[in-house]
Amino acid sequence: MKLTVLLTDCLQALEPVQTEMTKGATENLLHLTATNSHITFTIYKHEITWTQTIDATITTPGTFLAPLKPFTDFLRSLKGETLSLQTKDDKLLATSQKTKITFHPSNPNTFILGPTNPEPYAPLASFTPNSLQIILQAAIILTTSEKAPQPQYHCSIWTISPDEKPTLTIQASDTFRIFHWTDPITLLSDTLDDPLTMYIPPSTTRLLIACLKQAPPDSQLTIMPQSSTVTFQMGSTIITSRLLQHTFAKNLPIPNYHEEPTYEFHKDPFIHTIRCARLTTGRDAYRITMKPQNHTIQISSDNPGLSDSQHELDVLSSKTNPGTQLHINPDFLLDACFPVPAKIFHLTVKGDHDPLLISSPEHQGFYHLIAPIKP
Repeated sequence: MKLTVLLTDCLQALEPVQTEMTKGATENLLHLTATNSHITFTIYKHEITWTQTIDATITTPGTFLAPLKPFTDFLRSLKGETLSLQTKDDKLLATSQKTKITFHPSNPNTFILGPTNPEPYAPLASFTPNSLQIILQAAIILTTSEKAPQPQYHCSIWTISPDEKPTLTIQASDTFRIFHWTDPITLLSDTLDDPLTMYIPPSTTRLLIACLKQAPPDSQLTIMPQSSTVTFQMGSTIITSRLLQHTFAKNLPIPNYHEEPTYEFHKDPFIHTIRCARLTTGRDAYRITMKPQNHTIQISSDNPGLSDSQHELDVLSSKTNPGTQLHINPDFLLDACFPVPAKIFHLTVKGDHDPLLISSPEHQGFYHLIAPIKP
């Protein structure tokens, strides 16, 4: 194998995996494949296989299996414009300006390989992931939460429904919260008769978030499920992930809040108020108190013996139930407000001991439930 490639192209291609795929991962593999006018990077890590193809000047096609972290660390240390890679005597010589390093070949038998695709790709659905990055960031907070004591909850639940208007639903939960998001999706195959549910590991979700940060606004995300894996493709980036297997309910419960008191707020002032109230919460009683009134909501917090605060926030419109009083973890509330896909959101209160519902009037498929703290 012998080739030359722009260093900036290599760094940009590998940027999404710099953290997720190399974190504590000296045992992981980087498979380099040079063919025609392209070089393909393939990275294996436990339940994930990530592939990215970029342009290169290929003199001699070939492949090489290198240790992932040393190779990516070397690339980040370079200052030149181009990178030359050449295999000689079963070793890989990497050169940039006056810097050279030789990598010894890795033995695949001593490494943990990621999932492969014995089955041909079968695109099932695609969509433009405009807000998916924010949605997945909200989901990953719950799936990696310490409040999710049972391992089966350490995943996000993706459901593709072949209704008259096909949809993709993403759900996540921990002991105190449920997150739900639904958006239209385009089916690329007529083979799906019933809803398809997939349990996605947190590491895959984090890698998708990193790739979405670099994706062009008009990019399409294509979903290709197999029997025990799922493949996501955006342009020349391909992520194949093992699916987790679970026996608990495929869909999290959706409570009926249609007739309950609802308060409408501007998102930014509400978040600012919650952040201020959080400053005076005590470690032993980490909570804020919310008391809905006719046209305002009172938010208070206290740290006994040190400080307390009182805040009053105007309600844009409401169907009220004065007398209700909720004790809420302020971090949970901020986590729920962050992914609201609009400047205005609804807060629905059923009772003192019932979950608080945060929803969006502009996106009917979004909601976030938070269980109150018992006084």
